[in-house]
Amino acid sequence: MALDILAGAVNKKLVGELALFRYHQDGLSHYALGQITEVKLRNVWHEDPTMRSLIRQRGRVDTVSERQDTHLGEMTISAVFSAGSNGYRPSILGTVPATGTPIHLVNDAVLSELLSPYRDQLFYLGHVYGSKPLLPL
Repeated sequence: MALDILAGAVNKKLVGELALFRYHQDGLSHYALGQITEVKLRNVWHEDPTMRSLIRQRGRVDTVSERQDTHLGEMTISAVFSAGSNGYRPSILGTVPATGTPIHLVNDAVLSELLSPYRDQLFYLGHVYGSKPLLPL
């Protein structure tokens, strides 16, 4: 899943973080859970040959360096849940979420809520690699 990183999050540690987004599928709310695996920096102005030459000489061009940066992320989806009257149950990501869908970092409280129907079957194997929540299995 491709992500556009908002300006308020570009200086946060995102790679490795467990994240969640809500979307609608078949008339139900669904929650996709996954890990942010990569964040890339791109500045199209820096890709122009003339600008690259200037940057090579000066190190930066104040009007475009940093100001025109875009941060693109990648997220690998690992679990999807649908919300029903009986709680949350496993589902699949069978549609593409709309552009602008907000993505939130996950904490233990969110995981506990999503996995509440399976509470008696879970054990925890440390923390999610690169993140703070406990890793449920």
